[in-house]
Amino acid sequence: MDREKTNSVTKLVKIIAQEVVDENIQCIKKNNESRCQDYNNLSDRVSYLENIIRPLKNAPCGGEFWSDEDHERLTRNFNQFNILMAKRFGRTPLAIKCRIKNYLKVNL
Repeated sequence: MDREKTNSVTKLVKIIAQEVVDENIQCIKKNNESRCQDYNNLSDRVSYLENIIRPLKNAPCGGEFWSDEDHERLTRNFNQFNILMAKRFGRTPLAIKCRIKNYLKVNL
């Protein structure tokens, strides 16, 4: 995979987000040509992402305590995400965790 090299976590997140959008667009095109839109310009991509994010803003559990089941599910999903990112970047899962930890220290 040819990916731009960067030490900026923000830029890295943008690169990955672009790859995810591109993968989703390809999936949509393969599965249903009639539903496809032209996502080549920025405003179309922003609209696409807003449609994904909008339902998340009205989260049913917003403000509630985390249940043990939710905590386990989040941990499991994070571990799967971590393994996927490690493969994508050719890094170890520990390296990805460290990078995310550093990013959170700086940006929270």
